[in-house]
Amino acid sequence: MRLRGFKGFTYGDWLLLCFCLGLGAGMALALMFGDYGVQEGMLWAGAAGELGREAKRRAFLELLRQRAAGCMAGWMAGLTVCSKFLFGLLTFHGGMSMAAVLTGFTVRRGLLGFPLFLGALLPQGILYGAAWGIMAGWAGQREKRVHFFPALFLLGITAVGAFLEMWILLLRSR
Repeated sequence: MRLRGFKGFTYGDWLLLCFCLGLGAGMALALMFGDYGVQEGMLWAGAAGELGREAKRRAFLELLRQRAAGCMAGWMAGLTVCSKFLFGLLTFHGGMSMAAVLTGFTVRRGLLGFPLFLGALLPQGILYGAAWGIMAGWAGQREKRVHFFPALFLLGITAVGAFLEMWILLLRSR
């Protein structure tokens, strides 16, 4: 699948370029402006074990809302005429977010930051990555089709990922 106007530049190359640019931008912004958002997230993660049952439920529902909104944004981007461009922007955003968190871990923990980042990313990152890969494939198709029931399945995978993310966060905070 080739992009028009660029000889040898494929849709996969476009997504990789957007991801790498997002990694660079996220790292630069986190270093330039400080990792205040990342600090706040890490402080919340540290205090997550001390939250009451209702606060944990609200935190999970907020995380689920954020992850479901991202999943639905990817699905909707795949239905548009400019789906490859929009999915590239979503990939850029994902790379930027990951780099900001990685930079925050590295600034706080040094060389130990990368293994901690990978530990925070797994296992839910596998589910999120699988959902992203499927939606990226849909966005790269020439003919746009509404994949309603498969999209509901991906939304379910995202919900399981959010559950794992919250569960692991609460386990690590003990």
